[in-house]
Amino acid sequence: MNKKLMYIFAIFIVAAITCISQPKKTTL
Repeated sequence: MNKKLMYIFAIFIVAAITCISQPKKTTL
């Protein structure tokens, strides 16, 4: 797997967890 793809995927997971943890504060 490409390192760049893994990095972007990791950021996506963190963003998803943050969105679930703070649904009212974070609105994309």
